[in-house]
Amino acid sequence: LCALPYSPKNQPLLSASGSRKGPGRFEINNVIGANEWQENIDNNAFTNGMAITVLRYTTQAAKELGVVPDPDWEVVAQNIPILKFADGTANYSLIDSLVVAWNDGSFQRLTGVKANQQLLLKQTDASAFTKKEVPFV
Repeated sequence: LCALPYSPKNQPLLSASGSRKGPGRFEINNVIGANEWQENIDNNAFTNGMAITVLRYTTQAAKELGVVPDPDWEVVAQNIPILKFADGTANYSLIDSLVVAWNDGSFQRLTGVKANQQLLLKQTDASAFTKKEVPFV
């Protein structure tokens, strides 16, 4: 996303990062996760939230500079989804990393786990590391 496009040449920067998915829906797909580890995430809550913020601040900055903002910026900002669970917390379609600490001191790490599913984890699949040896805990 661009901070403030001053010419039509900069306009494609926004459309290259996302796409319209029918009326009233704009998606940002295939991004790198906020932790810079997971790739190809669709509608990441952090990325989408930042895109909305940038679009709204860009609109405000344009007005203060006497530039007429593109009205589509607000339309896009209103239609970028922030997926949420019923309790209002952000819903991530893909979990970057899931770490299980078993009672015997072993750890198990899964990456790229699709959300909203049940997993059967076995302690025998875990690795015998101590907390100090595990960089992701």
